[in-house]
Amino acid sequence: MHPHDLYSSSEPWTVRIKNIACQFEAKGHSLKLVYFPLDKRDIGHSFLSDNIELIALDRRLGIFRLFRNILSVMRLSASCDIIHFQKCYYYVALPALIAAWIKNKPVHYDWDDWETKIFYYSNPSQFLVGGFINLFEKLVPMAVDTVSVSSGYLRQICLLRGVLNKNIFSAPVGANLEEFFPDPDSKGKVKGKYGINGQLVLYVGQLHGGQYAELFIAAAADILKENKRDIYFMIVGDGYRLNELKRIASDMGLGPRFIFSGFIPHEKVPSYINDADICVACFEDNAITRCKSPLKIAEYLACAKAIVASNVGEVRNMAGGVGVLTEPGNVSSLSEGIKSLLDNKALRDRLGHYARLRAERKYNWLVTADNILSAYTEAIRVNGDCSGSIQLNGRGNMAYPEKTEHGFDILTARVFSITSHAPAPYTIEVELRKLIGERPDSLTVDPRCTFYKDDKVPKTINIVQPKDIIEVTYLVHNGIKVAFNIIVRPPKPF
Repeated sequence: MHPHDLYSSSEPWTVRIKNIACQFEAKGHSLKLVYFPLDKRDIGHSFLSDNIELIALDRRLGIFRLFRNILSVMRLSASCDIIHFQKCYYYVALPALIAAWIKNKPVHYDWDDWETKIFYYSNPSQFLVGGFINLFEKLVPMAVDTVSVSSGYLRQICLLRGVLNKNIFSAPVGANLEEFFPDPDSKGKVKGKYGINGQLVLYVGQLHGGQYAELFIAAAADILKENKRDIYFMIVGDGYRLNELKRIASDMGLGPRFIFSGFIPHEKVPSYINDADICVACFEDNAITRCKSPLKIAEYLACAKAIVASNVGEVRNMAGGVGVLTEPGNVSSLSEGIKSLLDNKALRDRLGHYARLRAERKYNWLVTADNILSAYTEAIRVNGDCSGSIQLNGRGNMAYPEKTEHGFDILTARVFSITSHAPAPYTIEVELRKLIGERPDSLTVDPRCTFYKDDKVPKTINIVQPKDIIEVTYLVHNGIKVAFNIIVRPPKPF
């Protein structure tokens, strides 16, 4: 169940549920995909698309409409193994939860954004509606069997609200690798269309609140004032801020060097990315951006592009080591990051190569779908129906810890004792918990370790206390652990 319109260009974020559904169908599962169209004439329609049954329900206000939706979901879920809904909107969450309760079905919640913060960003004075969204967003994670989250920050919010760690599954955004890939045939087409005879720096995204495209415009102005005549900048996307952003670019005197493409169908976006020399994803550091795993970055990775991105939230995991990370909200840092790649084609090519590898191994919809199928299996087990286990076509449940192409292991651990607070090396005795069981272990942390509290501010070792919960990320090179990163979490029972 998805709260938005799968067929409206004004709600393009539905790409997530559509791609996950297609992955499930390709694995042999049968699906009923409920969505909520903007056009009331589409309400009540039911049809097949790519072997997936789609049902359009009513998102309009009204107690009788809500009651009809509840009855519809109860009927639709009667033969299903699990109910899955995305986002916390009441007209999706209530029918899903009530139908799951009455029909005794396991229920899964897919949480991909902090909806309350996003609402208040654009509607700061609408406290009644915002409070209603906030209430649902707080209660829903505790009312379901399992939760998938798009970022580590959302995982921590779940933990703070009492959700067990074993019931939380990582499900960041991904790219469709069959649509987004390095395509030599697209080279020159976009540049030719817009009369670009130099390098192209590209920003792709929805031009709504909380996207921070104005940082990209300001960085472009900073670079172009140096009289770099062969550099062009382009924003690909549409939204209610488009005219405002055009005015900002005009006021900065960017002229023909800065191009707004307007709305581009999603299937044509790969050609724009492929013809770019550098791709940018810029953000400020706030509660909204810490929760995101930006789709644009996954698609940049898949197209093997050199990326410049703000180092905030999940961006560090997505682009760290395969792109240039800059200080969030800092125009000078962003422009310096772009300039560092403009004159270094060898570096751009090398980063692009490893970007594609990261997309193939982690940030694609197949991996996201497998993680959610693992969540379904756990939800069915928690619900007491072991006969309904979801099979992953031989892949098995995602092992814990997770691994990336560079050998990073992410472990959830409890600090058992601290041997020394003296100058490095530090020794931290920890108890590790994995899906395969529990065992004691220890890690020796060398002086190169960085320590973070609340996932953003570097601290020293003395913030680690016995019984704290930590995430340990270590890099293995030729069988030797050579670097560590520890993120300290509030203590929670396993």
